[in-house]
Amino acid sequence: MEKLKQEEYFEMKMSAIRSLQAKLADACADIDKQIEELMQRRKEIASPIEDKIAYEEEQLKKTALGYSHSYKGELGEIKYRKGYERKSWDTKKLEGYAADHPEIMHFQKITQVSPNVSIKIY
Repeated sequence: MEKLKQEEYFEMKMSAIRSLQAKLADACADIDKQIEELMQRRKEIASPIEDKIAYEEEQLKKTALGYSHSYKGELGEIKYRKGYERKSWDTKKLEGYAADHPEIMHFQKITQVSPNVSIKIY
């Protein structure tokens, strides 16, 4: 398919998608408004309770850190993971070093990423 025809096809399909999106938005406008109102009401009810939950979770985490081990019970589990030192490498500097020391290149891992297409309609 020649480039001009491809571009016309892409524009035609994107226009069709945009039209369908507008139709969907119009068809669901009343429902979306009701959902928004319900979500606001839920937020007002949930906010103080979520604050209490966050406080209780923080207290539990502090206590678990003090014990330094995991716990599993009827109501749930607390997983403790000890701290550790994470190591990473500066790829650009390492590749620069590899220019003078090519023997390190056999430690390089290469992963093939397949092509992908994403669509964003304005």
